[in-house]
Amino acid sequence: MTSTMNYILLAGPIIFIVVITVLGIITPGYNNEDNYISELSLKKYGFVQKINFIITGILIAGICISLARNAEVAFAQIGWCLGAVTGTSLALMGVFDTDYGKSKRDLPGKIHDTFYTLSVFTTGAAYLLVGLGYIKNPTILALSWAIAAVNYILWKFSTRSSMKPGISQRIIVFSSMVWFEILATWILL
Repeated sequence: MTSTMNYILLAGPIIFIVVITVLGIITPGYNNEDNYISELSLKKYGFVQKINFIITGILIAGICISLARNAEVAFAQIGWCLGAVTGTSLALMGVFDTDYGKSKRDLPGKIHDTFYTLSVFTTGAAYLLVGLGYIKNPTILALSWAIAAVNYILWKFSTRSSMKPGISQRIIVFSSMVWFEILATWILL
């Protein structure tokens, strides 16, 4: 992949963070601490969040495919392929609206939740496998495994703690986006 294409793909995580931050501030009736990111797609500027999911997902899948092609170790290749699944899941979350907060579950909401859960697991596995794939680089290993541990703890225990759901989800999502961005920049450029 050309260096120009890599620069375009690297925009994905940055776009996602900027868009959800701005939408979280300007959307009436939305609270960053209490509401999940997906709930932005149900509000006044919901179409922007849906487009954000789709574009960012495609760009992250592209980054991960490029990283998998450049990886020399099978663990890293598999990890980046799982990252591409994460990106694809994110894009599909933009197609199927969440039903969180609705009085009755619906099929698009269940599909949305399935893709969210899939992305959580594939991202976690990607952290671990990419870390193993770059075991000779202790910085990548430590960063990948540390984020995996923190995100797992937040995902598993945030509902049992007093941490508000919007905060725990944002920590998980922001750290994932930063991880993709740092490693992709470091490896591809």
